Amino acid sequence: MKKVSISTISSLEKLFKDGKPCLKINKATALKNEKYNMQIVISAEETMADLSLGISGIDSCAVRLFDIGFVVGGSAWMEFKDDYYVSKEFRQYPDFLTEHEGVFSIKAGEIKCVFVQIDCSLLSEGVQEIRFICGNAQTAFSLTVLPCKLVKNDLLLTNWIHMDCLCDEHNTAPFSKEFYDIFEKYLALYTEMGNNMLFTPLFTPPIDTAVEGERRTVQLIDVYEKDGKYTFDFHKLRAYFEFALKRGISYFEFSQLFTQWGAKSCPKVIVQTEAGEKKLFGWKTSADSEEYMGFLRALLPALREEIIYDGLQEKVFFHISDEPKTEDIDRYKKLATFVREHIGEIKILDTVSDVDYYKQGLLDVPAVTTRSAEKFIEEGFPCILYYCSVEFDGYLSNRFFCMPSQRTRMIGYQLYANNALGFLHWGFNFYYSYLSKEKLNPYEVSDAKGYFPSGDCYLVYPVKGGAVPSLRFMTMLEAFQDYRALKTLEALTDKVYVQKLLLDEGVKGLKEYPHSMEWHLSFREKVNLLILENSR
Repeated sequence: MKKVSISTISSLEKLFKDGKPCLKINKATALKNEKYNMQIVISAEETMADLSLGISGIDSCAVRLFDIGFVVGGSAWMEFKDDYYVSKEFRQYPDFLTEHEGVFSIKAGEIKCVFVQIDCSLLSEGVQEIRFICGNAQTAFSLTVLPCKLVKNDLLLTNWIHMDCLCDEHNTAPFSKEFYDIFEKYLALYTEMGNNMLFTPLFTPPIDTAVEGERRTVQLIDVYEKDGKYTFDFHKLRAYFEFALKRGISYFEFSQLFTQWGAKSCPKVIVQTEAGEKKLFGWKTSADSEEYMGFLRALLPALREEIIYDGLQEKVFFHISDEPKTEDIDRYKKLATFVREHIGEIKILDTVSDVDYYKQGLLDVPAVTTRSAEKFIEEGFPCILYYCSVEFDGYLSNRFFCMPSQRTRMIGYQLYANNALGFLHWGFNFYYSYLSKEKLNPYEVSDAKGYFPSGDCYLVYPVKGGAVPSLRFMTMLEAFQDYRALKTLEALTDKVYVQKLLLDEGVKGLKEYPHSMEWHLSFREKVNLLILENSR
């Protein structure tokens, strides 16, 4: 009989088709309301077909199995300046996850990985003795579901869903019934990962767009102009709020009122006039032009009334401009001051690197790159952390294909250690090339045609009628669970105790931490057992 081998490994391993597992595991603990992830590795001495994976000892309703697909990717133009990567080659990386097909084949010399997600909320407390069977081989795994729960998330977590990408990929009109049927699938994944704040396109977001170029129109506010006066219909925006609130969203961030990288121009706005539909503003219109200022004088008070009517004044944030530079601060100040005069108590949130934006009171909530956050952290300024394509070296956490999953997952512990307000990322489903010049197939082109390291642009992959997750999606889910585990322990002890625990383990700032899957798993086990011990 042909021999098959099977073993259980950590969810943190990224295994190539010809790879070998580094760390086999056979037991773990998990809290009652979290999802526990792992992988099954199957190999055979010879090429074999018609194999299947069987599971016993656990309620099948609590288990989801995924096949792991491979996508070609690399580092784009980034240089490798540290040594913590799984590969430095442009090659196929394991990433997208699809529902396990049931029957599969294995080539001699290669492996088959099946990703396993266990929903512990559907299991009884205590030990689950699980057996995985394939052919003439089997392996055992012991999962102990502890009688404790993770506390509710207290972070602002956002990962921008690009509505135009969704519409282009699924050939649907923005905010139509068909759109919402598909968007619901994306949103289910979005909130499963832990996200609770939703990017909201009041008008087509003026981000990731070539100068003089434009992206597909996605606009939630209907604008009317007659005799030089503007009126607004917010029914689409209200429906968007209601839809998202029913599906796990708690906060909303409005698309930027001015263009990216300096706030020099305006977003395009589609306006209904007596002569028909008209496109106003955009790149040709200066940000501080009287034309656009007059439009905002009409819009912002009306929008504020709508927000108050919807009871969301403490749940929404305005963006002025994405990533303004130091030299843009005077222009930003002028525009932010103008906006504040019309939105009252509603807060401004923007991605900035220069601490002076916050020191001068130009915004309420800074979102700061992990590369630039040290100044904010040292001065005790609360901030949301984010990373993008340039957080590639210095052992900074990121979610690129070429990085170990443990490096990606570290952001959870780092959010806690650095007292972050939340985490932001620009790309949940960005399926365009750099500056949105053309639509791409994310299964074939993962780096925006050589401009972003693979993994920066998206965490989910489109499929008919919805989307599927990736390995990196699952790692981010685990990272946010790690953060909640530390908050759970803090609630049972105190913050000083937990902070010291991290320092003693070598977690300091955003660059210092153990580079080890084994450490990461054992530390999380330690936290789990401390939660159990202190909850008795």
